[in-house]
Amino acid sequence: MTWVTQILAEYIYQLRSNDIPLSAQEMAKKCILDLVGSAIVGSSTSAARAVRDFSLKLFSAGPSSAWFLDSRLQAPAAAFVNSASASALDLDDGHRASGGHPGASIIPAAMAVAQEVQAEGKEL
Repeated sequence: MTWVTQILAEYIYQLRSNDIPLSAQEMAKKCILDLVGSAIVGSSTSAARAVRDFSLKLFSAGPSSAWFLDSRLQAPAAAFVNSASASALDLDDGHRASGGHPGASIIPAAMAVAQEVQAEGKEL
């Protein structure tokens, strides 16, 4: 792990929901809604279906939802499947400083882990 990753991980670990400004919490909700909307449309693409089919065969069942399916997978697999749907049509959020679409990987991963550890609401 790089030192930057280590510092960021320590900061996030110590962060509590009350430390996050309400405006940032509201923006996070909008980002989640935007991503889920992108995933709804993207889930019907051949690329998303291929990732989904592959993952359902390769990975074992778990507590995390594979969106728009009746299947649950281990958190990394669910995050992979959901990220594929979210980014399939390149409709998801963009961030110039990161040079990409960070929400497509961060949000599905956070939601999958939240399900795995049974975190809800502000814990997420």
